[in-house]
Amino acid sequence: YMDAATLQEWQRRGHLIGFHSKSHPFSSQLTDQELEAEYIEPALRLKSDFGLDKVNVAYPFGDRLQPGIEQLAIRRDIFASLLGTDRLSRIGEHRSQIDRIEVDFGLNRFFYGQPLVRALRKQDS
Repeated sequence: YMDAATLQEWQRRGHLIGFHSKSHPFSSQLTDQELEAEYIEPALRLKSDFGLDKVNVAYPFGDRLQPGIEQLAIRRDIFASLLGTDRLSRIGEHRSQIDRIEVDFGLNRFFYGQPLVRALRKQDS
């Protein structure tokens, strides 16, 4: 939603530049070939256009890539973070795999309550 000049101004003011993917897919459904078009190529372009060392990604809908495909992305060493919303981040977890707060429906509900319930349900499974 921003042009290059606006992004450059934001960057000049100290903001980081990141993205959600090329077309906002459900990332868990992507193949390794689609990883290139949706994440790798746009990230490399942002790095080149704005002189970035690494690029932050907030997964669309918080939907992470499948673990094996996410590892392919991590090995490329171009992402500072790959942020989902479906779980609690673990102590010592690699910076590329931490999760973010889902605030679409209000910070109070999603900040702690829902991730804790999900974590407990997964332990019971």
